[in-house]
Amino acid sequence: MNRSDRERYEEEKRQQQYYDEERKRQAYLEEEERRRSYYNDRDYRREQQLYEENKKNKRSKKGLSFLVVILLIVALVFAFKSCSNNNQEQENVSDNQTQQQQPTNEQYVQQKDNEIQSKIEDTKSSIENSNEDTQATLQSLKDEVNGLKQNANDEKTEKVANDYQDTVNQLDEANTAKENGDNSKMKEELNKVNSKLDEIKGKISSYFKKDDSK
Repeated sequence: MNRSDRERYEEEKRQQQYYDEERKRQAYLEEEERRRSYYNDRDYRREQQLYEENKKNKRSKKGLSFLVVILLIVALVFAFKSCSNNNQEQENVSDNQTQQQQPTNEQYVQQKDNEIQSKIEDTKSSIENSNEDTQATLQSLKDEVNGLKQNANDEKTEKVANDYQDTVNQLDEANTAKENGDNSKMKEELNKVNSKLDEIKGKISSYFKKDDSK
C-alpha cells in the first residue's frame, strides 16, 4: 500500500468515525428529547388532574357552605317562631291567671261590703261604750271606705262607696256627740247609720240581681 492509498484509507476511516459519532450523538439527543417529552406530558397530565380535583373540591366546599347557611337560616326561623309562640303562650297564661286572680266587680263589692259592715258595727259599739280605741277604729273604717272609692270602676260601685262615706260621716257626728256628752244626738246619728246600712244592702242586692238577669 503506497502512501496515497494509506492516506485515503485514513481519511475514510476518520470520516466513518465522525459519521458514527454523529449518529450516536443524534440518537442520544433524540432519546433525551423523547424523555423530556414524556416527562412534560406526564407532568402536564398530573397538573391537569390536580386542577380538576381542586375545582371539584372548591365546588363541593361552596355547595356545603351554601347548605350550612340554608340550615342555619331555617334553624333561626324555627327558633324565632318557637320563642314567639312561647312568649304568646306565656302572655296568654299570664292574662288568664290575672283574670282568674282578679275578682269580678260583684265579688269585690260584696267582699268590701262585708268588711265595711263589720267595721261599722265595731265602730258603733266602740262609740256607744266610749272605748279608748274609738278613733283608731273609726280611722280604720275610713281607710277601708277610701280604698273602695279609689278602686271603684263603675257607677254602681261609686254609689255604694259614696253611701258608705255618708255612713262614716254619721259615725263621726255620733262620736263627736258622745264626746260632748250628748247621748241623744249620738243615738240619732247611730240610727241614721242603721237606716243607711239597710239602704246600702238593698242597693247592692238590686244591683247584682240586675246584673245576673242580663
